Amino acid sequence: MRQIPVRFYSLHIHSGGEAVDYQLFFHAMQQSIRSEVAVATDYTVVLDEARLTDATTIELVFFGGDQNGQTIYYDRSEGAPIVEAASPTRWSAKPTRAVISANDSGRIVALESGRGGVTPLLLERFFERVPLVGFSDRRVEITPLASKSFLTEIDAFVRIRVAAVEVARPNYDWADHANRLYELADESNAATSTAEVKAARGESLDKAAGLVAVIRDVAESPNPSIRNARVTGRKPGDTAEQTVTLSKHQERSLVALDQTMPLDAQTSGLLDAFRNLIARVRNRHVSDHD
Repeated sequence: MRQIPVRFYSLHIHSGGEAVDYQLFFHAMQQSIRSEVAVATDYTVVLDEARLTDATTIELVFFGGDQNGQTIYYDRSEGAPIVEAASPTRWSAKPTRAVISANDSGRIVALESGRGGVTPLLLERFFERVPLVGFSDRRVEITPLASKSFLTEIDAFVRIRVAAVEVARPNYDWADHANRLYELADESNAATSTAEVKAARGESLDKAAGLVAVIRDVAESPNPSIRNARVTGRKPGDTAEQTVTLSKHQERSLVALDQTMPLDAQTSGLLDAFRNLIARVRNRHVSDHD
């Protein structure tokens, strides 16, 4: 059995400057099966499956790789590697499985995480570039969901020296906070007025106001819209500062997979597990906010 890592994100899609209807977007994705999109100079993504399990949830299977690359096998009988070059009809690719659930309680993406697979950035590019009828001029952000430990670690600080936030691209979910960035310096007792604020010498940033409060609010929201956040401070008894980052405290899990099963069976098992995990993550976030 192999442990397959899965990470959880929030999805933000705008078309023509407006937030999309995600149910319509899911239906459009079903019409784009077999679409090939070059998301980097040496990486192409193909949508192999797109299946609605209900009106608000879609399962997606991607294959990604270099269309011009080579596949190398080691042949024991020959005692040497065998190189198989890509052809116009066949190239080396790796599967990436995902489930997206978009309803009134949030838009959650469960994305398989593995070396050589489709990353959140590459998935953003695929969603932006894949031909879809009725969805012009798309902008897509896939941003991490914070685990409970992220806020727990911030709350444990008795002194906060630096707080920083990395915004996705300017988007409507972030707009209210972005308009206040110039006000945050005073509210945070900060020395700078950018997306990074620093406490004055010997002082601490305010946890209940300013940028730290914004980071907390956005991290707790159903659809967080920041790519990363960083808070540096000191806990009781610490002799040195610690830095807490959203990227290290992202919602994640592991799914056991029997790799001796046929690929279709592996995919089916992963997608079932992803749906169940999304339900757990959603319920945990809802209960934390009650």
